[in-house]
Amino acid sequence: MLVAKDPPSGYSLHTIRGLRTLSIAPMSKRPLVMSNLKDPRVLFAAERTLLAWNRTSLAFIAFGFVIERSGLLVKILAPTQTSAARLMTIFVIGCAFILLGVGCSVFSALQYRNVVRSAQPEEIPPGYQPMWGITIHWLVAILGLILAGVLMQAHL
Repeated sequence: MLVAKDPPSGYSLHTIRGLRTLSIAPMSKRPLVMSNLKDPRVLFAAERTLLAWNRTSLAFIAFGFVIERSGLLVKILAPTQTSAARLMTIFVIGCAFILLGVGCSVFSALQYRNVVRSAQPEEIPPGYQPMWGITIHWLVAILGLILAGVLMQAHL
């Protein structure tokens, strides 16, 4: 039988009816350390996740732009059969996808920032600048907001 003398950080040891159990502490009481591996591969895995979120953000923004512009195509191809309500619906859906991409970019930048802050110094290689990924995400979010603003200004 395996008995833990000192539970790992973030866990607590309890005895219930003679049985020893290990429970997880609430999120607010857990330490802010991402891992105890002291391995830069942990940071690089988080960065790959950030890049996946970046692709998702850009895909949402591009898809929203295509949807919004498809309203213009519908208006050109069938001017007599296109109602203002239909064009407005296409416009709103397109802008919603653009704003969803902006939200993904902001959320992933904040998540990655938390990961970098919780990384131990040994997990960040010397001279490596992890903040560039966050900067790119904020830039994508700002450009997505500008795109949405330009489309709204052109549509209204």
